Amino acid sequence: MTETRPLRCAIYTRKSTEEGLDQAFNSLQAQRESGEAYIASQHFSLCSVRRARDLAALVKLGSAMHGSGIECIMGQLQIRAECPRKL
Repeated sequence: MTETRPLRCAIYTRKSTEEGLDQAFNSLQAQRESGEAYIASQHFSLCSVRRARDLAALVKLGSAMHGSGIECIMGQLQIRAECPRKL
């Protein structure tokens, strides 16, 4: 039986405004915690967390996937970009 290594994932969090970011617990933190919990529940490996105010950061992260070893990007909607392995 061959062992497979965990799928290497990045979490992308996004908030379009600065409103509420000064709170003790904000939506970016909630997005990150949700992503971390999902990744842990699937026995994936977390290798990067990015936060941004626009989708350009997601596009940049997607472009960097090839050289970074990231195989899957998790976001609010669990966006999957180029997952080469069957989940």
